[in-house]
Amino acid sequence: MSTQISKRELLSKRAVGAGLGVGTLALLAQTQRASADTPFTRFPFPATGTSMARTMPDRITEIKNVKDYGASGNGATDDTAPIQAAVNNASAPYSIANRGVIFFPTGTYVLSSPVTFELSAGITSIAFIGAPGAKIRGNFADALLKRSPNSPVGGAYLIQSLILENNNAAGKCIMFHSIVGGKIVACQLSGFTGIETYNSQSVTVDSCSIISGGNPGGIGVLAGNATSLIACDITAMGEGIRHSNAGLTVIGGRLEVNTIGINLGTDGDGNPHQSTGAFITGLSMESNSTGIQVGSLAGAGCSCLSVEALAITCSKERKANGIIIYGGDHLTFRAVAVSNSDAVTGWSGAGVNIQGGNTIIMDSVISVTTLGSTWNIVPNIDAEFTQCNAPMPTFAQLPSASGIAGNARRYIRDADANYLTYGNVAAGGGKNRAPVWTDGTNWRYG
Repeated sequence: MSTQISKRELLSKRAVGAGLGVGTLALLAQTQRASADTPFTRFPFPATGTSMARTMPDRITEIKNVKDYGASGNGATDDTAPIQAAVNNASAPYSIANRGVIFFPTGTYVLSSPVTFELSAGITSIAFIGAPGAKIRGNFADALLKRSPNSPVGGAYLIQSLILENNNAAGKCIMFHSIVGGKIVACQLSGFTGIETYNSQSVTVDSCSIISGGNPGGIGVLAGNATSLIACDITAMGEGIRHSNAGLTVIGGRLEVNTIGINLGTDGDGNPHQSTGAFITGLSMESNSTGIQVGSLAGAGCSCLSVEALAITCSKERKANGIIIYGGDHLTFRAVAVSNSDAVTGWSGAGVNIQGGNTIIMDSVISVTTLGSTWNIVPNIDAEFTQCNAPMPTFAQLPSASGIAGNARRYIRDADANYLTYGNVAAGGGKNRAPVWTDGTNWRYG
């Protein structure tokens, strides 16, 4: 076969090849334009080091940034409506129950009314989280973030890293009700009331700072069932912590210059209401007018209370009481120091003032003052003192032997000569220190 090709054929084949090249380039260019014209919102891409490609809207939807809903965070514009819109958004991937993370970039967000996340709206999971410096500010007689009292329901509830400031004379920061298992973490709060949890269960307040905001008489934390406070700082409130119902744990932190540091046995309306099962330890309590109050003159009190390893001090001005007990039962104070720090301060009541209650145990409790009374104990109180500097009672100051459990033991400082024989019926009038116990009818030596 001849390998020669005519000039006409050669030119014809070159033309065809050239045409194919131009067509291919045109098709490639068309494809490139199609990719470039694809909207970015529909363009999936993987994050560095991952294999799954997702679009930007998919990524942004995972967190509700309040600025995406129209909030300005400029400290002047009313941001209530856009923030509430973020909470209310229940479209996929969210739902009526799960409202996701409400995120606040750094800025100041002004509210004119509460942002609500109510159980009545079906919400059982939600988080409010701020970037460092994110502040929510208002000036009205309600809560900035509000969930009203209702039947508590389990879920996932979180408020974290926010500054909340309510400048109204009756303003609140957080109403955290109708919740089982919620948490408030690393928040700074200023208002007449810092946090309410009295209608919730198993709520933790961790590493929060609460201050009155210049309106005296308020409450730092109004606590209810199974509330835990860890490493919190509460300052200049009428009451640092008020508790009623069952379960309170306070671990670490500081309570300073409050009228009452911790008030056990008063409800949210100020009425007597039993406080049960409280554990308090590791606190610094300085210059509170009264450090810890158990019960009130109006009644009620606390049962099953344990206070351990804390210091209650006053300085610069005279205060009322380090500890005052109006009523309650099974109250234990262990390794507690009550003192004033200089020669011009002291207690107008007493370092430890026991006005009522039953089955009170004071173990290694030391009360020292330069002014006022170190201890004030009314007669006939059912109290036991071990390694304390409390004055030992006389026989007349013992409670009725028939009014307390059998085999309860005490010491008296004025036993008569019959104390030398075990089991003799005890009587006062002497000058001897002796142990006594009750058989349910009489106090006996031994």
